[in-house]
Amino acid sequence: MADDAKAAASPEGAKKKRPIGLIVGAAVGALALLGGGVGVGWVLKPAAPAAPDPAAAPAEAAEGGAAPPEAGGAGGVEGAAAPLSEVVSLGRFTVNLRDSAGGRLLQMEISLEGDSAVAKIVADKEAQLRDSVLMLASDYTYAQLEGLDGRLQLRDEIHRRANAIVAPSKVNRVYFTEFVIQ
Repeated sequence: MADDAKAAASPEGAKKKRPIGLIVGAAVGALALLGGGVGVGWVLKPAAPAAPDPAAAPAEAAEGGAAPPEAGGAGGVEGAAAPLSEVVSLGRFTVNLRDSAGGRLLQMEISLEGDSAVAKIVADKEAQLRDSVLMLASDYTYAQLEGLDGRLQLRDEIHRRANAIVAPSKVNRVYFTEFVIQ
């Protein structure tokens, strides 16, 4: 019995147990990484909607099913289509950031998405929109824009100000198509 205790306490006894523990630990870690990768892929990649089968639509209508609104069925107005969104570029902005160290520049390009009425209003009020963005962005510091939260806050504030300028129309989304801090 004393020899068994010595063998377990000796480095050789520990070496015999260690490889099994390492193998099990590595297998568990690999499974966790694989499961995490699959989970992240599932969350980040939305499922593609199934393509409608054109041959099935007439069969459903013949069986008493509702025809799609585009086909002039009971659910839609014939010839009416959903309003299309347009994306309008406001162009490139270069702004000095408000920093005590000085010398920091923000270069960004912004696009606004809305219906066709918004596109016309944005073209008419481009000077007001650009001024609003320049004044707002120049009040930010590098530290505020360093992370995702600051950039989202800037984008949300641009969205709010753009909607105030183009009212009663509405800007649906604001896109940063370029965003560089130097």
